[in-house]
Amino acid sequence: MSIRTLHALILVLLGACATTTPGPIVVSDSHIGCEGGGPTLDYEWTRDGDWFVRGSQRVPSGVVTRLRELALAAPEVKDAPLPRSLQFSEETIFRRSGAIEEAASRWSPWLADSFPPEISAERFAQVVRGQLIDPGTSTDWSLLHITLPGTPRITIHTRSRRPYAQPWVVTVGEAESRTVLSLEMSRYAALIVDPVGPNFAELQGASYWAYGFWSDESLWSRVLGDPWNEQYSREVCTQLKGWADVEKEWTHEDADIGHINMHPLSLQVDLASKTDALVGFVRWWNRFLDNKPRFGWSSFQFVHKRATEAAARLPFLKRWKEAGPNRVISLDAIALRGEAMDKWQREAWAKGGLQGDTNFVFKLRIDGNVVATLIVGPDADGAVVMDEAHESLPKPDKNGVISR
Repeated sequence: MSIRTLHALILVLLGACATTTPGPIVVSDSHIGCEGGGPTLDYEWTRDGDWFVRGSQRVPSGVVTRLRELALAAPEVKDAPLPRSLQFSEETIFRRSGAIEEAASRWSPWLADSFPPEISAERFAQVVRGQLIDPGTSTDWSLLHITLPGTPRITIHTRSRRPYAQPWVVTVGEAESRTVLSLEMSRYAALIVDPVGPNFAELQGASYWAYGFWSDESLWSRVLGDPWNEQYSREVCTQLKGWADVEKEWTHEDADIGHINMHPLSLQVDLASKTDALVGFVRWWNRFLDNKPRFGWSSFQFVHKRATEAAARLPFLKRWKEAGPNRVISLDAIALRGEAMDKWQREAWAKGGLQGDTNFVFKLRIDGNVVATLIVGPDADGAVVMDEAHESLPKPDKNGVISR
């Protein structure tokens, strides 16, 4: 039986079980965010006997009856089990593990020989639930709001752009809203949502869960690839020459391999000093050459030493660090030098009138939050402030320069 035939049969059956539901179905159908996604539509379905009509479209009033029943009966998200159709068996998970592994490691070819394809049924259920339920908190979200006629009036809405557009928020009359999980609500809502509108596709989740879910790179690289990449990257760090000396003075906060922040393929590490070093945190990119990191840890120590010397030329940095708790001067460094300047930083340096090259970018942090970004040269007697100077820093001049 084709999907079109099944859809027609559902409409006929719903028409047969229709009840009296006065008033129109009111739909507000839009997509908010940077990606566009379609027009913003506001429309109504008006009652005509046992049918609701909208132009040439006709939907049985039983659709409203069923949606009302589902809205009243749907379990709240915190208590709802995974829908049965998404409770994949361990046999299915094992059979699809190859697709999962490929998706997780596609952007990390260095993991190909060491990637662990195993994933427990419990962990898998967490992944399914996390992918199913989306509260719509990103910068790109839906706004689908449907008012169902009848007494009491019921409204259902969702902000989700995930398959099946879960969860739904249900409001019955003047009662407090409930956040519920119901794939069936999405399927019936699809019968009254404009098929060319911005949210219809989100209600049609079956194809994603049958095919796309298993090879979803953005999902599996995050769930499996990222943790394994970090573990593998930490192991690579320990294998580089000089790690034993670095480990005595630095805490290994994080590690990753990839094209991070648009850099060439690199091992990126975050290190926090165990001592009271003036430059107490470093994010270092160790670029790859012939499929392995090019530099040993002596290169890291070299660039940190040069950065510390540059910072020490500016006594206000030491005063700032010692003026309050949880203050850290952090450095972003690439290979044997400080971070390459972008166009705006080069222009700011030239405008500041400082001499020499711009080798280092320092980020001043209080409780982990960046309060200022400074451009510093190894021989300069000042630094250029790239953003608004924090009140704890000396006031910069009209060119944004803080002098020694």
